[in-house]
Amino acid sequence: MDCLGFDFAAFRYSLYELEEVCGGSLVEPKSLALVCLLSQISWTDGMKIVDAFRSLAQEDFSHVSDKAVISYFFARICEISPQAEDLSDLMTFAFIRIIGKKYIPELYPLSCRLQPRFLPPLQLEDAAALAL
Repeated sequence: MDCLGFDFAAFRYSLYELEEVCGGSLVEPKSLALVCLLSQISWTDGMKIVDAFRSLAQEDFSHVSDKAVISYFFARICEISPQAEDLSDLMTFAFIRIIGKKYIPELYPLSCRLQPRFLPPLQLEDAAALAL
């Protein structure tokens, strides 16, 4: 809590819960502001990340492994926001996904390629139901 008694961690978490109610998650984020907040990255740095990703959207990642792509984007985030050095692959993906959906449509196909890495495996009964 800060000196005024406001619990920022609870505030961040409550916003994340609201996003879940709206159908969002880290795999399918609905808000760049919330991804920044959960990552403890300022909105100003978040917009700098959008600008950095704009140049990355022009690169051909077709022959690059998914892990290497995530690492490449992670490095760009850390160049802008050094406190992001503990950012997980999932949070890095959340940045790629939301920026691709809301700001740079050219990144969206790459986020679709990366998304299966972060989806939970299908349960056996789900797989059987899909086979029907």
